[in-house]
Amino acid sequence: MYRHSASDIFKAAVLAVTVLVTFSCQKDDPDPVGPQKKDEARKVLVVQGYTTNYISYPYDAGYEKASKNEGLTLRTSVTVMDPTSSVEVSWYKINPDGSYNMLRNDRMDPSGTEKIYNTSLSLTKEQFNEYFPAKKYCEAQFYCKFSIVSKTKEIKSVEYLTDTMTVATALPEDLMILRINTVNGEEPTCDYVSPPPGNNGAGIRNCTKVPGRLKISLGGRQLYDSGNYVENQSGMTLKIRGNTSAYASQKPYKIKLQKKKDLLFRGDEDKYKDKEWVLIRGNANLNTFIGLETCRFLGFEWVPAMQYVNVVVNDDYRGLYCLVESYKRNEDCRARITEKGFLIEKDAYWWNEDLYFDTSGFPSNMKFTFKYPDPEEIQADQLLYIQAYVNKAEEAVHKGKYEEYLDVPTFAKWLLYHDIFASLDCAGSNLYLIKKDMSSSTKLELLSPWDFDSMYWNGAFTQCWSNQHVYGAFYYPTLLASGNRAFTDRYKAEWDRIHRTVQDYLNEDLERLISEKGDAINISRRLNQTRWGGGYTSVTQDFNNLNRWLDERVNWLDREIGKL
Repeated sequence: MYRHSASDIFKAAVLAVTVLVTFSCQKDDPDPVGPQKKDEARKVLVVQGYTTNYISYPYDAGYEKASKNEGLTLRTSVTVMDPTSSVEVSWYKINPDGSYNMLRNDRMDPSGTEKIYNTSLSLTKEQFNEYFPAKKYCEAQFYCKFSIVSKTKEIKSVEYLTDTMTVATALPEDLMILRINTVNGEEPTCDYVSPPPGNNGAGIRNCTKVPGRLKISLGGRQLYDSGNYVENQSGMTLKIRGNTSAYASQKPYKIKLQKKKDLLFRGDEDKYKDKEWVLIRGNANLNTFIGLETCRFLGFEWVPAMQYVNVVVNDDYRGLYCLVESYKRNEDCRARITEKGFLIEKDAYWWNEDLYFDTSGFPSNMKFTFKYPDPEEIQADQLLYIQAYVNKAEEAVHKGKYEEYLDVPTFAKWLLYHDIFASLDCAGSNLYLIKKDMSSSTKLELLSPWDFDSMYWNGAFTQCWSNQHVYGAFYYPTLLASGNRAFTDRYKAEWDRIHRTVQDYLNEDLERLISEKGDAINISRRLNQTRWGGGYTSVTQDFNNLNRWLDERVNWLDREIGKL
């Protein structure tokens, strides 16, 4: 783990590779290593090369800052296990298209019985400024070629040490780095749209999906390469996602792989693999981590998994993100619904969707939209069924007979989560509901909360309910006031079950995060700040702020929930 500030120079471990160098054998030569077919290549040298790989300067560094300490010098050596007459060394810069530019060529003669040949390349200021433009995330690779002439049997060879050396900006090793290169460097775009009168929010539409290639590395080791884009075979597409969040300079993204993969590398590929993943900004606070961990503690059937990552698109550092599982149907590991089931959203942005339906029980400027089935594939009977079912559920809520239609435990947990953190959002709260199939044995269930922007644990709102608790945008005020106390009793039981341990649970998870990745997240927040501006707090400050807030919040909830 790095223990330096972002302005320090970082140096990665020495890498060792073993390369068998192959010579073309003259047809009349005796074979010193055994019988061999005519004109067949044979291996008569073993060449072992050592390459130093540098991660050598921070995002905003110029040449002077980057060249401190050992400077921008690449070194490699080769050990030749055979008598030679000379070794020629050539240094090349690898271009983005895979071609090479020679930077220097040297001839090295052996010294006595010395069989180790060392060479180095120091970048000039002009080269540095060319390869690493100001405030651009760049990764320049260099290639060293050894041409060896052996005096054994007058055999000549020209072979390569096939390692590369990299100079790149200082991104911490303890977070995964997602490098996305799109075809021809194209950037995803979208149109920004405003809601019709009387509706909420601002949204986006006409989002382009840009094809490209995704590589993921951790600690200098490559974990994944999607390959170049080939539809339905390899590569990925990138598009801007979100609603109001897409208006910021640092965009949220959706990644769609052409071949399923678990990008969180949890060790069970068959279970967790999927094509769809989202990148949401992770620089401002720990809300996403805390929110998802709380949902996990509450016991939702599925809670999206996430990791903090650094993202580079087309050699441009885009910042610190949360890589998160998307809300979609996947019977193995996400929303567990059958092919005949539904994943719908009570959506403030319905006006920006192609298909939606309304209900009469709880009029509002929010309507229901579809996450599954796909709006282009839904059948007429499916649309009529789910609309009728939700209408009956809402009528039952008003009559106090909701248990036949609503899965009370998930509805209770969902509201409790928002009440724990006094969420202010009562419109774009990402109200995701599922019905697992079209049978009478399944009910409407609420999925784990998703939108954590309005969690208020910054010192304010310690003594108030969440807006969902109070306002009528959804069913909760009616459920809490109902003469049927099944919902209220379950809500209180859920709080009684977790109220003494939820803070300890979060503290344990946060302490583990800080211990394992705290330094890396802090460095990345600073880099994100350099790239996009904004404020900065450390993860330890987040931890302390949360605990101060929860100390008062839990006591208030104990008193107020006891009155229900």
